[in-house]
Formats: sequence, structure tokens, C-alpha cells
Amino acid sequence: MISDQLNDQLKAINTQAGDCYFYYLLKDLNHPTFDLSDQHNYLFLDHIQDPSNLGTILRNAAAFDLTKVLIHDSVNLYNPKLIRASAGAIFSNQISLIKNLDQFLNAIKKKGLRLVATANHEDATPLDQFDHQLGNIIIFGNEANGVSEQLLNQADQTIKIVINNQYAESLNVATSSGIILYELNKLW
Repeated sequence: MISDQLNDQLKAINTQAGDCYFYYLLKDLNHPTFDLSDQHNYLFLDHIQDPSNLGTILRNAAAFDLTKVLIHDSVNLYNPKLIRASAGAIFSNQISLIKNLDQFLNAIKKKGLRLVATANHEDATPLDQFDHQLGNIIIFGNEANGVSEQLLNQADQTIKIVINNQYAESLNVATSSGIILYELNKLW
């Protein structure tokens, strides 16, 4: 028997047939030691708060072979909605949680990696004009505020998806990641 409180915490899906649970080993999803190399591209997720968005982005990353993912100050990786939205991709991605952003930024500059922020700014480079070499860290930011000012200021380049602003001011971060990663995967 488990308490009602624990039952509510474990319950992931209610069905007509009863409750269904996600049981998985609490594997340490953090791989802080994977090497950063200018021979790879990386995904950096900055302050992503919606578990469904983060799970979908991880699924997009796995689908387009960008499996080394850096995550800074985002939703809990063990959130059942995140795991469900990732469709299992969370367990195949190599994830490194970035706790000290300043230290991380210093380390990547020394390694010659380029920070590429995604932002719907007027002066951002359209995606189809992006110089698609290896050694990029593609940054996706918070749902409401986008990429943090600190990362935007450190970015070597900012890219954007050109959209028809008459009908849509911006795209959801998970949707944007799918479009950008699909396009970049064709070029790498």
C-alpha cells in the first residue's frame, strides 16, 4: 500500500481502465562530464519552464541527431509530463545540467565553440542564411522571455525563423526548435 499523497505524485495518466504509472529507475540524467568539442553541435536550453515544451524539444533533438543537450535553470527532468512529451528521448540524449553559467561561458570560449542564440529580433540572421559549421551551441530560451540577456550578450550570432508577422508574432519554443533543428540537420 502507498499513501494517497504518494499515489498522486506517482500517477502519470488516468485511464478508463484505471491508473497507469511510469515506473523507471531514477537514472541520473545528468552527464556533466561529456566533452565539449568543436567537432560537434550542441543544444542549450535556457530557463525552459513548461515540462511539455522541454520534453518535446528533447524529442526533436533526438529526431534530428543533436543528442548532446545542455540545460540551464529549467523544469525538473523527472517531471512525468516532460518524460511523456519526450517519448523516451530523454533517456537517449546526453544531458548536462549547467549550474554555473559564467564558468560554462568561459569554458566554451576557450574551446572555440560558438554560441548561437535563437531570437525573433529584427537584426537576427534568417535561418536560411546561417553559417552552418560545426562547433555551435544552439540556444533556445524561456517561453515568455526568450534567451536571457546574459546569453544574448555573449552570443556570437543570433538566428531567427522568418515568419509572417501579420498573423503570428512568434512561435512556441518547442515548435521553433523542431523547425530550426530540422533545417540545421539537413546542412550538417
